[in-house]
Amino acid sequence: MSASSSYDVIVIGAGIIGAAIAWELNSAGRRVTIVDRGDPGMGCSYGNAAHFATEQIFPIASPAIFRDIPRLLVARNSPLTFNAHSLLSTLRWSLRFLRASNRSSYTRGTRALAALNAGALSDWQALLSTIGQAQLLHRTGTLQLAESRRGVRELAAMQVALSEHEVPSRMVGRDELPDYLPQLPDLAQGGLYFPETAYCLDPYLFFRTVFDACLANGVSFHHANVSALDDSNRPGVTVVTDSARLQANTVIVAGGVHSGELLRPLGHRIPLIAERGYHLLLPHTRPTLKLPVTLHERQFIMTPLQSGIRLAGTVEFASPDDPPSMQRAQMLYTQANEVFGGLDATGSSQWMGCRPTLPDYLPVIDAPDNNRSLIVATGNHHLGLTQAATVARCVRHLAQGTAPPVNLADFRLSRF
Repeated sequence: MSASSSYDVIVIGAGIIGAAIAWELNSAGRRVTIVDRGDPGMGCSYGNAAHFATEQIFPIASPAIFRDIPRLLVARNSPLTFNAHSLLSTLRWSLRFLRASNRSSYTRGTRALAALNAGALSDWQALLSTIGQAQLLHRTGTLQLAESRRGVRELAAMQVALSEHEVPSRMVGRDELPDYLPQLPDLAQGGLYFPETAYCLDPYLFFRTVFDACLANGVSFHHANVSALDDSNRPGVTVVTDSARLQANTVIVAGGVHSGELLRPLGHRIPLIAERGYHLLLPHTRPTLKLPVTLHERQFIMTPLQSGIRLAGTVEFASPDDPPSMQRAQMLYTQANEVFGGLDATGSSQWMGCRPTLPDYLPVIDAPDNNRSLIVATGNHHLGLTQAATVARCVRHLAQGTAPPVNLADFRLSRF
């Protein structure tokens, strides 16, 4: 191992959150280096739903889960499942998840996510404008489509709950649906439209635009496996890789599902799990979508990308190293075809990614022990793309010791 080298800021994690943080800190005059074991943007930043989901403010850890879990676990095409290889290793996390599903935790979590999502699009618009790429954010809104009268009633109840947190939405009757969805499925009964959401045409190219702007403005990238962190020589933190010791004034841990193993030796326990998501890309299929459409009863989204229609979603709790269950990607096709019919699967491709998730479904955005040398930003589950620009702004304020734009009390690491 080579001798220590000195750095100003090291961001561990070359995903969209790490790239957004690097941009913010670099813009604030810090010298930033990103370190990652993998190629930049090839995790969840590559395969996500391309949806800036500001309407998703309700944690999955909720009182309703006690009613729904038995049905979800036995349903053949369930949107939520536990990987069979991981049942024992994820048991402790599962118990925490159930404990976090009480009414008070759910209410607190909903309020916290609503606050974090509230400025997400404006923060992204500002970041993209500074690099001359504001057109990458397509602000068409999103439609959640119900296939049953019960689904319509559930969407109406959701609208009421969202309005309590000032999240705009509008009920859409069946007669209005063709305005949003020209190729209207026979099963469609109604929908809920979210005007303050957005999508991008290619999430990997979106990431590369931000990442490449970082590199062009002086941020460096170091391809290395981070094996440990050492904070014994404060101020500052040493990042230990397989080949070197990198001494930094500030270290940002934004390493997704691998963040926990780095923080544990420092005395910070963070119960992360891989909430694995799947996608199936249909390059030659119909329907022609004008905006992202979520199938309410089936709980997955269809997004019109530059390369085709991406079907994305499902929640599979697992260990990061478990083999993927690619039948879940194929399940998305079966489900979508039941609604729209005649979908062309020729040339389709599938993907699985490990989204970092905490039991209460809130991320960690914190400088533990008020130590500005170490900042943690992880656990954004399936909202990493949505929240990245806002998280980056919060991290910049934590690094500067100034008040962040969002109250971070509910995102502290000490809650575990």
